[in-house]
Amino acid sequence: MGSDNPQNTPLDLLKAWLNLSRLQAQALTDGDFDKLEQLIATGAAIQARLEQCAFAPVADEKVILREIDTIQQQILDELSKGSQEINSQLSSLRHNINAIGGYRTQASGPSFLNKRT
Repeated sequence: MGSDNPQNTPLDLLKAWLNLSRLQAQALTDGDFDKLEQLIATGAAIQARLEQCAFAPVADEKVILREIDTIQQQILDELSKGSQEINSQLSSLRHNINAIGGYRTQASGPSFLNKRT
């Protein structure tokens, strides 16, 4: 009965993984990182199922794998760009904080008595 489940065939698992990859790219575009995290976890589960069934891709499956690879590479590139932008902004903020610190002066209490008088 378990072998009748269409989600157990490698081709169906690959198609599900491809759809998930597309959804991951969309979630990243939308900035929905919670959804992206959930989709990545689901994709990892599909990968584990493929590994368990000793998957050896044939021609149609290789095409799907290449498309998945392309999408995943685009996602990684976008995440890398975002990481670099955040790093740049943090660096700029650190520089600004240090610059502001240079403008601060120690206030020496009020001078009520003038030594000249």
